[in-house]
Amino acid sequence: MLADTLSLGDAVPSPDPFASWSPPAVLPAPDRARAVIAEIERGLAPTRPPFLKWICDKLSALPSQGASGVNAALWSDNVCDVCEGYPEDLLQAACLELLKTRQWRPAPAEIVKLIEPKHAERRRMLARARRLLPDAPKPSAAPGFTPEPEEDRLRATIRRFLDGKGGMFLRPMLQRSAIAAEKRLAEIEGREPGDWIRDSLSSSSAGETLKAPDVDLPKPSPKMQAALNRASARRHREQGREGLAVMLEREADALDPVYRDEPIGDEHGEAA
Repeated sequence: MLADTLSLGDAVPSPDPFASWSPPAVLPAPDRARAVIAEIERGLAPTRPPFLKWICDKLSALPSQGASGVNAALWSDNVCDVCEGYPEDLLQAACLELLKTRQWRPAPAEIVKLIEPKHAERRRMLARARRLLPDAPKPSAAPGFTPEPEEDRLRATIRRFLDGKGGMFLRPMLQRSAIAAEKRLAEIEGREPGDWIRDSLSSSSAGETLKAPDVDLPKPSPKMQAALNRASARRHREQGREGLAVMLEREADALDPVYRDEPIGDEHGEAA
């Protein structure tokens, strides 16, 4: 009664929960409706940090194509950033699906692609369930789109650049957009462009705009780097690059000798 109606083909459900749904003629009892709402809200509860870390640990067991230790650490951070609002059962289902179907470590966007349609349907179901209450407000008509005034849009573009937004790669693009916006705004207001254009161009030519920020990137622990080296060694060996695989394994043994193959049983006496 609350789920999206089935449709033929690959039609994407409307984000409006009431686009193809209307409440039944006879509403359920208020207590029953509230119980349904509480159940759906539990299904939308965001995951706990330890559970999300467990998901990252399971997916990080998959080999990554050309990743360094820094990339591996950032991958876990990115997964936590984009998945922290999703419920645990959807995360676990997506993780199991990726472990079954993927050979390499998935990008965070691939995880979201599996979860978001089901999560969006639950949100629509919650909105519909709330309409089943007797005192539920009737949805108002969606307000018409009002475009932002051009002057406000131009000022926002200029302010974004003057406030120092963006990193070393984004700043030149923001600068060009701000200069174009300032010239257009000056034309609308019947004045000369501001002096800040000349100052920003001179500082840019001096290299100030493109100065790289000081960022302390996390470094992997010796144990993590050793695990990454061993995973890369296996991949290179599968592709026939034995020399590179041996070199990576030696580096891994030096970083974390715990996993180095040791003689067992009678081999101890032979090794001695």
